Amino acid sequence: MKDKLVTIAACLIFLAGAAIFCYPLAMNWYYDYHTSHVLDSYKNEIKELSRQAAEKVQNIPETAVQASESQDMLDKLYEEMALYNQTIYENRQKDLTDPFSYESAGFDLTAYGLSDNIIGYLTIPAMDVELPIYLGANNENMTKGAVHLGQTSMPVGGINTNVVLAAHRGYQGIPMFREIEKLKIQDPVTITTPWDTLTYQVTKTEIIFPDEINKILIQPDKDMLTLFTCHPYRENSHRYVVYCERTFPATEASKTETAKEPSPEPDSTLQNQEATDSEDSAYSSSMQQILIDKYVPIAGIVFLVILFIICMSGLRKK
Repeated sequence: MKDKLVTIAACLIFLAGAAIFCYPLAMNWYYDYHTSHVLDSYKNEIKELSRQAAEKVQNIPETAVQASESQDMLDKLYEEMALYNQTIYENRQKDLTDPFSYESAGFDLTAYGLSDNIIGYLTIPAMDVELPIYLGANNENMTKGAVHLGQTSMPVGGINTNVVLAAHRGYQGIPMFREIEKLKIQDPVTITTPWDTLTYQVTKTEIIFPDEINKILIQPDKDMLTLFTCHPYRENSHRYVVYCERTFPATEASKTETAKEPSPEPDSTLQNQEATDSEDSAYSSSMQQILIDKYVPIAGIVFLVILFIICMSGLRKK
């Protein structure tokens, strides 16, 4: 009887421990599965709209009216977003005054034939991340993927724009922007929308305070994407910001301009080196914590399995 109680207790301890350690892994798996389904649905939705538009051109009677309406709605959305971008640039984003202004979606995409209020998806190869982009940085959207901050440029590209996207620095075991510090200068980042795939290149990273709104404003004559999340990892005292600029097919002229870029003066070089050393230290600390969070559950499960086997072996010997 005593041996049975010990066996039951060992099994319960093992199951409880396994549940604790498996939770973040299970959440990560579920999120990957769910996000993959959401993105597939979005991509299929866009393909269907494109197919309908193609059939419209071929004058297929039964789909011509529907295709015309769908394409007209997308064209209208594009024009309105481009106008929105121009308006907020001209008024210097005067309504971007506090975090609550971020939550405003700006557009109801369902009114334009796009379900779930997803405007596109973000792809970051260096982080092995692909996330749906939801309009409006409210709490619900942030549990689903990347969010577009209200009162910043809509993702249609163009001079005098800065698309600002945020995501959690990990959420209930889900990575999201957890490894954002992996991004280095010149790394590519893309946004895919119903109209185009916009390609950007990382130009700068910076650590700022949460209330430094001026750091995410539109920069004149630039076509930008800005990513940001909480910093340091598992804390909320600062924000880690990644600035990206739109890239186009390389030309000899652009290569020449890049080659002629002046090198910094000695004093600024020293300052830049000190800043880099500080960021490297923060990066090392964050990455260590990230590695711990990634591998502790696996190590814990292995330990529990070994402990369970030892307990069972001891009981059999008795």
